[in-house]
This record gives sequence, C-alpha cells and structure tokens, in this order.
Amino acid sequence: MKIPYTVLILVLILYGCVSTGNDGPFQPAEAPLMGMIYDTENNPVTGAEVIMDGTNTALSDINGNVILYRVTKGEHSFIIRKKGFEAVYCTLNVSSSRQVLYTALTSMETILDKLEKALTLNKTGEAALLRTQAWKIDPDNAQYRYLNTVYLVQTGNYPDALQEIKTLLKIYPANPSLLLTEVKILSSGLRENSRALEVLQSIPSSSTTDEITMLKKIRLKEKNDVQ
Repeated sequence: MKIPYTVLILVLILYGCVSTGNDGPFQPAEAPLMGMIYDTENNPVTGAEVIMDGTNTALSDINGNVILYRVTKGEHSFIIRKKGFEAVYCTLNVSSSRQVLYTALTSMETILDKLEKALTLNKTGEAALLRTQAWKIDPDNAQYRYLNTVYLVQTGNYPDALQEIKTLLKIYPANPSLLLTEVKILSSGLRENSRALEVLQSIPSSSTTDEITMLKKIRLKEKNDVQ
C-alpha cells in the first residue's frame, strides 16, 4: 500500500508525524490507531518500533503498517525508531478513530550519500549538519568515520582527522588507502614529513599504487634535501 503523493510530500518536508482522516467523532472512548512507517524513498520500513507516551509500543510489519491499541482522544507523544535510521520524535493530536499516522524515517545510508555529495562539492555547512545526523545514528560506522575524516581535513582540523584514521586502521589494519590518507594528513596538514615518510614506507609493496610510489619519491627527495 503506497502513501498518497500529497501526503508523502508533506511527510518528506516535515520528517515527522502526519495524520489523515481526522474528521468525525472519536468513538468509542478508546480506539486503535493505525500507522504507516516508510523511508524517504517511499519504501515500507519493517520492524520499526513505535512508542506512544513512553509505554504503548508496537512494531511495523512487512508492509510498514503498525497498530497501537487503546488510544484515547487528545495529544500523544511518539517516538519512531529503528536501528540504522534517524529516530523521529513528534506529538499528534488524536481527534478521530479514523486517523492514520504517517511517518518517514531517514536511513543512515541516505544521510551518508548526502554527506559524501556535500563534501565532494565542499559544502561544509551542509556537511556539518549531515555529519551530526549520522553521528546520532551510528558514530562507529566505518563509512561515517571516513567521511568525517574528510570533513575534518576540509575544515582544517588535522589532529582529529588523524585520530579518526588511526581508529579506522584498528578496524582495517595496513589498509593502503587509509595509510595514504594518514600520510597526506601528516605531510600536508600537520607538516610532519618524517612521520609521513615512516607511514609511507610501511605500506606493503604488493599494494603500491602510482600515487603512493610518487609520494614515496617526493618524501625521499625531501628527506635527502634536508640532509
């Protein structure tokens, strides 16, 4: 079952809760409230947890549908969350037993894609907001950590960028791309050419790329020039 187009647009703008069918009396005193949980691509989200007023909890099914029972008339608070998605916090004034709750969840993947594009275009302001969103979902996500490194380099925060790379190297030891990034941070950002040269020489020859080879020659030449 698809969300009507006009309702979906409103949901995507608000990134919160929207209801429909709020006309007519609220009968009986308590009634079920149906919800529909989708992602920002209009795909149903299975297994999303919907919590009403901190106690009434239900999970969305394979079609993104969820039912909360014994809902009374009036204002209620909602938390809609699932691992790998940004949680939604909202309030809804329930005035009809025919209301339906619509919510769009934003996935970590979607946020990281936007973050990568923002960094590619050097839109650091937009990247800063997306970076915060991603951190709230999963600060240990490896892709997030790498994109965060790029952000830190773009904003001149080389010490923190170096720390992120070292954290990633604990997950992916001796990864040539990460080591090369560490070299660039050490040499271009922190001006620590000796340490940069040590890292370059630690990169396995079997994974040497043209760029790494060129950098090795440059660093070796710099070292010889100093001597």
